[in-house]
Amino acid sequence: MVHYVQYDEEAWLLRYEPKAIKLSDYTINQFTDAKGALKFGLTKYNLSLELADLVAGEVDKHATGTLAFPDGWIFGAKYDLLVGEDLEGFVATAFKFEDKGNNRFSIQGNLSKSPLPGEEKVDLVFALLNEEEATPTTVATATNAYRVYVSYAYPVTVDGITLKPHASFKAQEGLKTVFAPEVTKDTDKKIDWPDAREIGAGFDLEAKVDPFKVGVEDTFKFKFLDMDNPEFKLNLKPYLEYAVEDFKMGVDSKMDFTFADPLEYSITPHLYTVLGIDNLEVAGDLFYFITNPDDEPDANKFAYMANITYTHNVIQTGLHLGNEVWDDDDGAVGAHDLTDLHWYLFLKASVKF
Repeated sequence: MVHYVQYDEEAWLLRYEPKAIKLSDYTINQFTDAKGALKFGLTKYNLSLELADLVAGEVDKHATGTLAFPDGWIFGAKYDLLVGEDLEGFVATAFKFEDKGNNRFSIQGNLSKSPLPGEEKVDLVFALLNEEEATPTTVATATNAYRVYVSYAYPVTVDGITLKPHASFKAQEGLKTVFAPEVTKDTDKKIDWPDAREIGAGFDLEAKVDPFKVGVEDTFKFKFLDMDNPEFKLNLKPYLEYAVEDFKMGVDSKMDFTFADPLEYSITPHLYTVLGIDNLEVAGDLFYFITNPDDEPDANKFAYMANITYTHNVIQTGLHLGNEVWDDDDGAVGAHDLTDLHWYLFLKASVKF
């Protein structure tokens, strides 16, 4: 739950939140450790400014009469690029002032939609960390970081069959050093931090003949961060689904291969079903995790989970039970013992205005 105080006018807003207010992944993000932040937004111009305080109560003294700034501040700005329905993206920047000789600058430009046909994404980042010398005998250091990510896909549908060729390029370096505090808090790896140089390409296929849907997603990657030891990876996900008005059943199998000696692989067959009865929905999932033979041979590989959900107006309540090990991005990624069942009740409300 998000707690903040906000005042709105037609053309601007002012907001205080007892933590950092996210601008973008590589400027001020959800893992930025701040005591509180003040945001001033010019909504008419798609521009927002943020001042976040990292260390509350610490202000430089003006004993010498010279200008001084509080320690532990972040200044940020973001401009959202929205031109009709054809162009979407943003430019964001932030300056992190920890002390007189230790600061960080970052800027990110992101394009998620353009007039070009197909689906494209461009993400460009530059960041710089200046670190003060630890002792009088050591030299101050500066670390540069960058990220270049470009992807493009062009789906074509003919007579219920969708063909989707896609390609991507990624090169990034130094982000884990420059954003070290955020990397430590990002335990689920929601943001892409590691050094990388890779090219990816694939050709997805999906066919729909009601009530069936069948297809395969695939990506082949050439990773060349270490040119003396390049990597080749293949990600496949075939799937089949049967769906009518109140019932759905499907199966898919996520398969990841790293072509090394010996071959590294991970295969996860997944069976799911959803049954709707008026406002009541019952859903179940079964997983089986197959990895390299030497990877935890005694670990349980069978996972199950079920959800019962009842919806009334804006209120949604339900029950979850299962033995799965859960990852926020990838779903179920492992299993506890079959008898190690966890469960919880949940209550949700959704209002749009």
